Amino acid sequence: MWTAAELEKLTPAEQDVAFQASIVTDPDDIPPEFLDRVRSRLLKRLNASSSS
Repeated sequence: MWTAAELEKLTPAEQDVAFQASIVTDPDDIPPEFLDRVRSRLLKRLNASSSS
């Protein structure tokens, strides 16, 4: 995890590398608890929009 101050000290190229490194592309690398929270929020929004 980077702080804003740390990111500001990086060159634009270094910022790009840090950003790219932070992207998770394999779902198996995502903590199950996080996926559960995201799934729950998504279902709540879908249910709210379908009942409107």
